[in-house]
Amino acid sequence: ELKKRVEHAARHEAELLEARNALLSQIGNLIHAGVPVHSSEDHNEVAYVSDLPRRGLDDEDLRSHPDLTHMLGFADLEAGAAVSGTRGYFLLHEGVLLNQALISYGLHFLCQRGFQPVQTPYWLQRDVMAQCAQLSQFDDELYKVSAGDDVQQPADSARSSSGYGASTSGAQHSSNKGSDSSRVGNRYLIATSEQALCAMHANQWLESTDLPLRYAGLSTCFRREAGSHGKDTLGIFRVHQFDKVEQFAVTHPDGKASWRMMDSMVQNAQDFYSSLGLPHRLVRIVSGALNLSAAAKVDLEGWFPASKTYRELVSASNCTDYQSRNLN
Repeated sequence: ELKKRVEHAARHEAELLEARNALLSQIGNLIHAGVPVHSSEDHNEVAYVSDLPRRGLDDEDLRSHPDLTHMLGFADLEAGAAVSGTRGYFLLHEGVLLNQALISYGLHFLCQRGFQPVQTPYWLQRDVMAQCAQLSQFDDELYKVSAGDDVQQPADSARSSSGYGASTSGAQHSSNKGSDSSRVGNRYLIATSEQALCAMHANQWLESTDLPLRYAGLSTCFRREAGSHGKDTLGIFRVHQFDKVEQFAVTHPDGKASWRMMDSMVQNAQDFYSSLGLPHRLVRIVSGALNLSAAAKVDLEGWFPASKTYRELVSASNCTDYQSRNLN
């Protein structure tokens, strides 16, 4: 009788811990005092506008991004959609060379500024992803890697396996001895190299003398873009698979080290786009649009002449010690 009571108490304890952790995961980071307080991104604050000349302000006959992509033969969207589904594409000819040139230039640009290049894994175990991304991202962004018959399992079905909140793809599994293919159903494709980079030092002690750590992350990223139907669907602007070079840094937790690093990273992004001759502006994001881990966020938006508007090219966030605590 006592043994059964102990077992029941242990199960009850596990259920309570899971419920507690689910609630704790909904508590976000402390917002920096400089963040605009509002629920709507219509109230984002423009902090800086570059002085590079902007075309398209007059009634010029400018070609749009989708038109240029088609005219130059840089991509085949019809074939891509036929073989991989909506927003699939094949990069072709000089489009491939341009993509690779930008990746190479971006990596060299950051290496010259003290960043170490890192090419990350394309997927993370679910328990690791849950420590790097919040729960809502599982539904809105992430693709789940399915096991066996390549049938996607709903992201919702994974919620009960972990109390923490942090995307449809099959995978070929090696038959090597020691393979963990039995766990492949618990993996998610990364939406950004940040998720893999912040997990790289999980459960590690870092000496203050080794900080800061600066990484130039290179990865192919995969995003479901749920809820974006009808938004920027032409061309290859908002797609489910893309390559990205990203700045990521680990700093000392005391003082203003992380804020100085964020300012430096934003300046790097500005210098990079200025070197390409692309007009841009910096926008401070309102509190209501921040994810749980961010204490502040700044977007760099590039000028798109044909559509006469700015669009996001870079997002820089300071997560202070939020992710570090999740990852121990």
